[in-house]
Amino acid sequence: MSLDSILSAVRGFYSRKDPGHDFSHAVRVRDTAMYIAAREGGNLEVIELAALLHDIGRESPLEKTHASSSASLAVTILEKYGYPEGVVSAVRHCIAVHSLEMGEPESIEARIVFDADKLDFTGAIGLARLFVVCGAETRPIYSGQNQSGTSGEEIFMHKIRHFPAKLYTRTARELLADNDKFALEFWQRLRRQVNISGNTET
Repeated sequence: MSLDSILSAVRGFYSRKDPGHDFSHAVRVRDTAMYIAAREGGNLEVIELAALLHDIGRESPLEKTHASSSASLAVTILEKYGYPEGVVSAVRHCIAVHSLEMGEPESIEARIVFDADKLDFTGAIGLARLFVVCGAETRPIYSGQNQSGTSGEEIFMHKIRHFPAKLYTRTARELLADNDKFALEFWQRLRRQVNISGNTET
């Protein structure tokens, strides 16, 4: 068993992902998850592996079924490198339920990975990732633009804005508070600037 082997494997998978779900995203989720785990507990090996592998099966930026495909692919990789059945099963569960649509995280490890992944869509880095996703999906950035599809602003207001109610750990909720304030201020500034420039169609 070698984490270096896992890192080498995931780099290859993430090199084909969109910039919002690339290797740097997986590393940030890993680092945040380990930070949360240091305060909340959990099996660090399981948390690190699950965080690094959680998006390897994703095919498109807003795909809703990637958790299942990522979990299956992670099992194949971990078994190839000789990880014990207990670790593989725990990592599989973490990845399978890290998406909002895929069920309830039951273990502390799954809850930590879930929270860390959601935190990476908040604050400054979350806004940057949201704009990348909008570009990849040819979505408008804010409501009122003459483009079709749900805007980045609407995704934030209707989904990301409600993350506090969905996070499981106290540490994650504490980390979210400042990020949420920053993002809300950004959208308020954007809306004021759009209104002043006369480019809004709302």
